Amino acid sequence: MVHHIYYYSATGNSLSLAKKISEKIGGAKIMHIAHATKSEIDETKGKRVAGIVFPVYYCGLPLGLVKFTETFDFSSYDYIYAVANFGLLPGLALEQLNECLLKRGKNLNAGFLIQMPDNYIISYSAYPKLLQSYIFNKANRKLPHIADAIMEQKNLPLEKSFVRFDRINSAKLYKKSLDFNQNDVNFTIDDTCIGCGVCKKVCHFENIDIVNNKPEFKHHCEHCLACIQLCPQKAIQYGNKTRKRKHYINPDVSLKELMIK
Repeated sequence: MVHHIYYYSATGNSLSLAKKISEKIGGAKIMHIAHATKSEIDETKGKRVAGIVFPVYYCGLPLGLVKFTETFDFSSYDYIYAVANFGLLPGLALEQLNECLLKRGKNLNAGFLIQMPDNYIISYSAYPKLLQSYIFNKANRKLPHIADAIMEQKNLPLEKSFVRFDRINSAKLYKKSLDFNQNDVNFTIDDTCIGCGVCKKVCHFENIDIVNNKPEFKHHCEHCLACIQLCPQKAIQYGNKTRKRKHYINPDVSLKELMIK
């Protein structure tokens, strides 16, 4: 069996889940969606399985993941599953992903929801370590169930939010994400910046150049906020909102692993 896991991860939650799923199913090739331009065809016999692991942004899909589904060739895969991780509410992210795949002639055979520590630094600091540990432990208890379903290639209904308000208002809230591309005009650079280039290396979609030892933003931002969260000097801010807030990186993932370039 050929098994590929495609992930989108800014602060490491999705990458951590992808790694743990791979370990529990006996190994899979893990690729960031920025590096996956076409499905890999080989002569291996047996079923071909694809997993998509991603965070929920504004109750829906990250814009980069939408673009990925529009260009990536899933036609060679026999079984496709997704794992969406969310901080507060999952919205309709799995349903949205399934709709994207249906436009390409495929569909999700199973979709799972896992809560992970929310880290939207524009609105709040990283969760306290104790609360993070509680959420991680809860997620880890669910992973064997997900791994078993994947190994057995079960066709399962997509998991859904139990909060009616979440399901009803998801589409309205998600519309806000359509303006993310220009939001980098609100980024500022503190004097503590040393021009190390980490922000450019963790930027998912080449929105950052280093000019005169400072980052410059090119206005096709995906609003993942990896540049803010992962800056070693904490030199990138979003207006005045992030200056005193605690940053976040998943403890199972290194900064090097999150550098996609």
